[in-house]
Amino acid sequence: MRITFECVPEDFQAANEIMCGIGGKESPPLWRRARLDGVLLLVVLVGGAYWVLADGERDLDWPAVMLMVVSIVFGLMCWLMMLIKSMQPPGPAPDGSFCARQDCSVDDDGISFVSDLIETRVGWRAVRHFDEDAWRYFLFVDDCYTYVIPKRAFETPEQAKEFSRLCRMKTGGGPWQR
Repeated sequence: MRITFECVPEDFQAANEIMCGIGGKESPPLWRRARLDGVLLLVVLVGGAYWVLADGERDLDWPAVMLMVVSIVFGLMCWLMMLIKSMQPPGPAPDGSFCARQDCSVDDDGISFVSDLIETRVGWRAVRHFDEDAWRYFLFVDDCYTYVIPKRAFETPEQAKEFSRLCRMKTGGGPWQR
């Protein structure tokens, strides 16, 4: 079976979400989780500051106050950095290697990927898990690398089903697990 496709940054974002355990319909997007995390962090830190400052029975503990202020500022900076980073989909490398046009050949021994930049052959034994969502297939090789094949690459739904059947047969299928 031969297919030709180009991935888009959202394809890689979906793979990252599955690998991080936040993908799927029941999970909110990462940016929404980051906002909730930021609100919870702020509530905890402001509550701690109130506890330190509101105790009128003792003198003000300035080291504790300064530690609380530094913690609030540091926590908000970390939350803001996480929010900004999570909202940026992974983009292609400067040479376009992530999103280059690829020719893919699938057979009983594995999958070959050929583009202007790389040629790769992946044997079925190297694929730890196979999974899919509504728009793409994922071939998980290890904790850090996933091959993404968009379903739009297939000419017919039957070709996509045959690809899925072959991948599940060769890899065992199932959700990604570390």
